[in-house]
Amino acid sequence: MSTTSSKSLQDELDRLKSITGIKKELKIIWSPRQNGKKEGEVIGNTIYIYYTSSHMALETLRHEFFDLIVSNAIRPYMNLVNALLSVIGEISYKSKEETVESLLLLCQSTVNEHLAS
Repeated sequence: MSTTSSKSLQDELDRLKSITGIKKELKIIWSPRQNGKKEGEVIGNTIYIYYTSSHMALETLRHEFFDLIVSNAIRPYMNLVNALLSVIGEISYKSKEETVESLLLLCQSTVNEHLAS
């Protein structure tokens, strides 16, 4: 990894933060890889760039930066949806279990009636 390219990535990150007013402390790590499945990703406050080409690394940095902003904006909605799904899942599970128990009682009743006759 060349120092010039790492500096240009950091400079671009600083420029993007300045333009957008993002105050969040972000770190960038350029870790060029051949044949990787990902071009970049954000883990915590760190943006990882995997492209070997410095030009494509800059494009990927921009993509990951804007993805981070959008993800942060929709996070409260995703948390709400996940909480609702969790509650609905619990209610559905309890309802299913009650239905299964009712069906078992019905089967036992039917077997008992059949044996009694």
